[in-house]
Amino acid sequence: FFFSQKKKVYDILGVRVKTADKRWNNLRHNYELTFAPGSIVRLVDDTTVDANIPDIHYEFISLRDVSKQSSEAFIDVIGIVDICSDIIPFTNRTSNKDSVRREVTIIDEDSNISITLWDEQANDFNEELAENKAVVAFRRIRVAIFNNKYSLSGHKNMIMKINPDIAQAKHLRIWYDAGGRLTNNRITTSTTNRLTKGDLWKTIGQIENELLGRQGRPDYVMIKAICMHIANDRVVYTSCPNNDCFRKVNKLSSGLYHCDKCREDFNECHWNYMIRAELVDSTGAIWVSFFRKEAQELMGNVTAEQFARAKENNDEILMQTYLNKNTFREKYFRLRINEETFNNITTVKISCMSISDIDFSEFGRRLIENIHNGF
Repeated sequence: FFFSQKKKVYDILGVRVKTADKRWNNLRHNYELTFAPGSIVRLVDDTTVDANIPDIHYEFISLRDVSKQSSEAFIDVIGIVDICSDIIPFTNRTSNKDSVRREVTIIDEDSNISITLWDEQANDFNEELAENKAVVAFRRIRVAIFNNKYSLSGHKNMIMKINPDIAQAKHLRIWYDAGGRLTNNRITTSTTNRLTKGDLWKTIGQIENELLGRQGRPDYVMIKAICMHIANDRVVYTSCPNNDCFRKVNKLSSGLYHCDKCREDFNECHWNYMIRAELVDSTGAIWVSFFRKEAQELMGNVTAEQFARAKENNDEILMQTYLNKNTFREKYFRLRINEETFNNITTVKISCMSISDIDFSEFGRRLIENIHNGF
């Protein structure tokens, strides 16, 4: 039996060439090869040959043109990683097995789009790719449509490349580093011709009244709000010291720290934030989760280690000083809203993706634009 391996080169002899049967073959090529009893496959163990053969042939389309594709179509896209969610565990209703997914947003010069990655692909992706604004290319990713909104979905036969060494990736890198991140229109792709520029601005009242995040996919919105209160029941936790892992670790009787995900024991741990804060505006109030970088910004750049030391020393006054450092200050908050089910209980989770100071000149221009557009 012949077992092929990814990224290996083979000589293939004695196969039949026939017209591709599009009922079973959804590749773009018009022909396909069929193995016969006398077919020969030989591994080419020559690095000089490997270097002369293209890695992957892409046929990229712009993110703006995703809306021109049919549902379940397979396409190639490339973009800058803009947003990357945490791993989201869930139970597969068909197989009744535990699975995970991750929501990713990529941007290019024309638009942005949401991508759902599943299981192994979701685990291979991480938040650092969004922090570093990596370029990612997807080969044969699936088009999905839900509630008239286009998105993309991974599958086991999809190919994903991080920072590929190709011309399109270099072009995107140059565009983004030259200020493209500031000029990108962030056009939301939908099945209608109406395009919405900029982030989706909402009030807290609209988040609740419009049932955002409850349509089977996450919603990303911007709000202008005040942090009224930070819950002090948890705030920090001991986490895995591996750079790409933020899981909670348990202290063993031996004094070591054990990470279930990495399956390793460590002499020391890291401290990380896990904060719940109440945000309010003139229309209502919501509780939002803050993690790591965004949590530290909310805490006025007090590190998790500093707060942990105050907690270990039972210094209530210092802890309260830290918690109150950035309350009652109005900020911009970019939120991710999503419905999650665990143990047959469905809840709406709201997480902060970024915090920024208010640009009042920009805010004034947006208000004027809303007035001219009749809200």
